Amino acid sequence: MMTGVRPILFFLISCIGSLRITQGQESTMYCNGYKKLCDVPYNKVAFPTTHNSFAVAGGGLASNQHREIPEQLNDGMRAFMLDAHSKKVPLANLAKDLIKRNIIPLADIHLCHGNCEVLDAGKMVKTLMKFNRFLEKNPNEIVTILIENYHGFTSDEIYSNFLHCGLKKYMFNPSKYSNLNSDWPTLRQLIETNQRLVVFSSNKGGDPKIPQIMDESQYIAQTNYEVEHNSLQKSHPEFNCALNPPSPPKPLVVMNHFVQNRNTILGVKIQTSTTEGSSLVNTKKSILDHYKTCRLTQIFPNFIAIDFHDNQELFRAVASINRVTYENPYKLTFDDESRSPTNLSSIKKIPKLFTLLTVYLLGLIA
Repeated sequence: MMTGVRPILFFLISCIGSLRITQGQESTMYCNGYKKLCDVPYNKVAFPTTHNSFAVAGGGLASNQHREIPEQLNDGMRAFMLDAHSKKVPLANLAKDLIKRNIIPLADIHLCHGNCEVLDAGKMVKTLMKFNRFLEKNPNEIVTILIENYHGFTSDEIYSNFLHCGLKKYMFNPSKYSNLNSDWPTLRQLIETNQRLVVFSSNKGGDPKIPQIMDESQYIAQTNYEVEHNSLQKSHPEFNCALNPPSPPKPLVVMNHFVQNRNTILGVKIQTSTTEGSSLVNTKKSILDHYKTCRLTQIFPNFIAIDFHDNQELFRAVASINRVTYENPYKLTFDDESRSPTNLSSIKKIPKLFTLLTVYLLGLIA
């Protein structure tokens, strides 16, 4: 009987070894979907970005996207442009929304396009809750939010919305770094310190008391965002890489890769996008041609912003810019429970069963 036990024992030991190798492979770190990006500084990475991320179809001419923000996150978008507006809610109403932590009143900020009569996507705090949920479920993902602060909200007011959602623990704090004009942490460092949400705001960002709301004008330059194209125009729009502001050089660049029409909606002059125009420019070739124009002047675009995202072309282009092989790594990262640590735990319990059996068989041999 003992002779028959030995082959079984050797088989179990070999299984344990192979499982350990598998677990080692599972623990390999991925940063925003790619191993090769982990040791790249944040300012040397290109991020797929949606312009007016909140302005989803249903808003008529003022829409810029087909898909809601959770779907955009799920698809692989990692930078989001939000427009902050005020609906001038009386202060008495704001008092009802005091945040007990830090006693900062929750500012009533809406995400609107043009103004809130044209397109109102609701309170910013509700949208931020979706980012909180995503970051909780995906610990190796880094997200950037670019706030166009139309109303001139203070950093306190903007920060109140992030506090209310529980996002404070994820927010990148630039005061911990001495020279962000050139030296940014790597994606690995951001993940290991759990500072995985990078936030910029135009117009009143950069309050030293709240460094997490970073001043966009200090860190970011943008390419032209007023490239016009009408539905009768069949030729491909021409993009350039002239930056605003042109100097001094900024460590980060938004490459606005979308086209717009001029329209008047409810008496408000507004630039609007069309699916027809977007279909012309939302191709890997068009995006990479624009990128190559920037590289001719030593400009590296970090945020590649498009309208009406509905295919993989942007992700393929960004992978090429980042010099990684496109793998479409994002599949249901927002809600898919099958990828959660809970389900992986059942796999990790298997070696324990083999260990118990091995100990038992060793006892028989002894």
